[in-house]
Amino acid sequence: LRAREHNFDRGIDLTEVNKILDFIEKHYSEFKSGIKELDDRNIVPSRGAVTLILAPTGRGKTWALGNYGKQAILQRRKVAHITLEIAAEEMGQRYYQSFFSIPKWDDDVEVSNLELGKGGKLREITRDTIKPEIAFSSRGIRKHLQKLVKPRRDMYDKGFGLILPNLVIKRFPSRSLTMNGLRAYLDALESVHGFIPDMIILDYIGIMNTDPKNPRTSLGRAFEEFRGICVERNAAGVTAHQVSKMGADAQLVKATHVAEDWSLIATADTAITYSQTPEEEKVGLARLFVAKARSEA
Repeated sequence: LRAREHNFDRGIDLTEVNKILDFIEKHYSEFKSGIKELDDRNIVPSRGAVTLILAPTGRGKTWALGNYGKQAILQRRKVAHITLEIAAEEMGQRYYQSFFSIPKWDDDVEVSNLELGKGGKLREITRDTIKPEIAFSSRGIRKHLQKLVKPRRDMYDKGFGLILPNLVIKRFPSRSLTMNGLRAYLDALESVHGFIPDMIILDYIGIMNTDPKNPRTSLGRAFEEFRGICVERNAAGVTAHQVSKMGADAQLVKATHVAEDWSLIATADTAITYSQTPEEEKVGLARLFVAKARSEA
């Protein structure tokens, strides 16, 4: 209080106050999740921080990471998507599927609708069947995409991956990429192509090059370094990881269900878990739980 009274006597320099307010405003407006409930509560990626997605195997972690990339691109941000699992071209296809709502196959798609009553309570779950107008398996997909996408020249550079407007997708073999290797790649990407990502997506942290003799400690160290890279480059980081056997069967996946190394939760700025019972899977539903949010409720 004495310090505040002293500043009032001298007159307050608002420069630092404005810097803080500008930071907060940018922090919550620059990136989105695309999920209203999370965006309304500011559970969004931010520069110098890492968002961690926890889910059992085969539940769509790669799709979730692609969604964060899509949302960043819609905000006119540049994304470097590093994949250690699927081919760069396949990930590129998923981005196009997401941007233009095009399924892979032309089969009917069933979707669930939540009918809410008073107070937002669930009243009924209804099911609709959607017949896609076109799919990636359709004969006319090339002409259809050409109408949607402005004429341009996408480029594949063997050393840098698939280069699209505001998006670079680079595949590394599983267990081959170290954090120093990631730094070197980002440096070269900037030097050769002038591409400086606002968001770095890593799919996924658990199959980085780690020490087989000490997997847990080296995994935790790699995750700390990944966050350090995001701080160094003033970029938002997003990655995913598996849950333990107990987490795979849990009705509610929690932070304690993280596989291998608990320190990942301590390092992450935001941790979001994915839960799904067999009954929910039948109707195409699942739940997201914010297990950690460093600056939010």
